[in-house]
Amino acid sequence: MGFRKIAFLLIGLLPVLSASGQKSYDTQVWADLQGVYPFANVWVFDTEASFEKVTSGQDPWRALMITPTIQRSMSPKIDLMFSVPLYWVQQSNKLRTYETRLSPAMRYTITTGGRIESRAVLRYDYRMVKPEGGEMEISNRVRLFTEVFVPINRKTFFENKQLYAITDVEGFFVMDKNVGERFANIFKTRLGLGYRLNYQYRFQFIYAFQQSRETIDQSFDTVDSIWRLRFIMFFGAVTQ
Repeated sequence: MGFRKIAFLLIGLLPVLSASGQKSYDTQVWADLQGVYPFANVWVFDTEASFEKVTSGQDPWRALMITPTIQRSMSPKIDLMFSVPLYWVQQSNKLRTYETRLSPAMRYTITTGGRIESRAVLRYDYRMVKPEGGEMEISNRVRLFTEVFVPINRKTFFENKQLYAITDVEGFFVMDKNVGERFANIFKTRLGLGYRLNYQYRFQFIYAFQQSRETIDQSFDTVDSIWRLRFIMFFGAVTQ
C-alpha cells in the first residue's frame, strides 16, 4: 500500500476514531519558534521551542519543549534525522513531569518540485519520563507521519510571497506501555495555512484534531482541538 493510500485511509478513519470512547474534550493553544541552519550541502541543524497550554476552564496543564535536531540528506528522496526533545509538563496541580526522548527518524519525499509537496516520516521514540518526586518511566513507540503542502498563489512550494495549504496525519503506536500523562497521543491530524515571505521567514497557522488518552489515574480517551501558531526562520545563505 502506497503512502498516499495510507494517508487517505487515516483520514477516512477520523470519524470512527473521534466517535469511539469520547469521554473528555479539551482546547489547547501552541506557539512554536523554529530556527533552521543548513550547512555543508547535505546537513541541517534545527531547534524548535514550543509552549503548549490547555485553555478549557481552569485546567492547569501546560508544557514547555525544546527540540534540537540534526538531519542528513542521503539522497534526493531520503533524509535521516535524530532529535533529542526535552519537555517540562505541568500535568495537574499536584504533578509535574520531565521528559527526554531519543528519536531517530527517516523521511521519504513522495512528490516535490510541482504543485504538491508530500512527505512521509517514520519515527521511533525512546521516552524517559520522570514525575517530580517519582521514579523514571520508560516507553517505546513508533510514529508514522504523512504531510502534504499545496501552493495556493504560486506554482511550486519553493517560491516567495507564497500562501500554501498544509494537511497531515500522524499515528502513534506504543510498543510496550504508556507512561503516566494527561495526553498520551493516539492519532492526530492537522489542517492549516502557511505563508513563505522569502527564503528566511515562514509563518504557519494550524488547526489540529488530536485523539489522546489520560493515563495517570484512570484510562479514558480525550478529544483535543489545538490551535497552533508557528514562526520558522532559516539561517545561512539566502536564496530567492
